[in-house]
Amino acid sequence: MRLLTVAFSILLIAGIAVGDESFSCDRNESVVHNGLYREDPMVKICALPIDSDIDEVLAGISADVSRDTGIEEQYITYYWQPLSNVVCMGEKTTDRPILVDLYVPGFFTNDQIADMMNSLAAAIEVHVGLDREWVFIQTHFPNQGQVYLSGEVQVFTEYMGPQNEAEFATE
Repeated sequence: MRLLTVAFSILLIAGIAVGDESFSCDRNESVVHNGLYREDPMVKICALPIDSDIDEVLAGISADVSRDTGIEEQYITYYWQPLSNVVCMGEKTTDRPILVDLYVPGFFTNDQIADMMNSLAAAIEVHVGLDREWVFIQTHFPNQGQVYLSGEVQVFTEYMGPQNEAEFATE
């Protein structure tokens, strides 16, 4: 049941349009389903044990990311998954790296995703005490027609889709 709840939350928060063909980033016009907005991102943080209180760490990260991105705290879901063992660069480690899965809505732009990743890395550095160079963030972008929710396959009305890789190419 717990896995089903987490899976449902991932799908719901990953930017799913729930029965409304119109779309607006204005929260007053967004479709609400069980108190969640379809444009809400979700953040899963995986880390080796830390000495800090996880609830306080997540609250601090939440406050900082909200401040930096302008997304109100109640619209981003965070959860912490402890890791028991990590081998990094061929050696067992005890404090790094921290792995983050960022589930974004289907209409986030590359700039919005980059802003959120930078804010998350900075907040983790502050609240966990680990240099951001040891934070690995991977974005999960929902594919059109590949999310099942509320008894049907969902299709985004304002889908951005993965954007051109050349935008990020450096030479």
